[in-house]
Amino acid sequence: MVLGVAIGHAVSPAAGAGVGFGIFIASNILAIILSKSPDSRPPGFFGKNNVLSKMWWFSFYSFNQLRRDLNIVVGGGKRWNIPVFWGFVLRYISAPILAIIVSFAFPLFYTKRNDPLHIFAFASACGVMCIVAAGFILPRWFDVFVPPEKLHLSDTFYAPQVVMAPLEVHRDEVIEHGQHAGEGHVEPYPRKKTEAQSF
Repeated sequence: MVLGVAIGHAVSPAAGAGVGFGIFIASNILAIILSKSPDSRPPGFFGKNNVLSKMWWFSFYSFNQLRRDLNIVVGGGKRWNIPVFWGFVLRYISAPILAIIVSFAFPLFYTKRNDPLHIFAFASACGVMCIVAAGFILPRWFDVFVPPEKLHLSDTFYAPQVVMAPLEVHRDEVIEHGQHAGEGHVEPYPRKKTEAQSF
């Protein structure tokens, strides 16, 4: 996506779009050829054969699973659930549009390179993007911002296509047993079934 946007500015929008789609299609084909057959079959149409199954895992599984996990937390009851198309729009429509909008700032920076406020805003935006990228590459670096008594909440059960159970706060049970935050290791699911539920 980044290379496609860069070529779109350097050459032409059509060339940038061609490079972006070409890299996406070529990388998916290469991944399908080199990857192993998945042990867990996707539901519906994509579970009919091995090629479609791999394609689903590469291109659709991550945002679909995120939607299912979030619906456990924010959905239910009278609240609206996140729709099925949310992940597709977020990954394949919103992300490229935002990348194109951000790319407009780089040619504009040269014309206003002597403006201190513009320099500060541009540098701040680039710094934020670098921090976000670092969060994807080295997520454990951000453990310093998590309270020590809550670090154990990451040790939860997970498996492919299994919805993560919501993390519950057992304040009443902690008070009942005379424990306080930060004293010892408190299990995230005390005296409750820890297996996640699947739709």
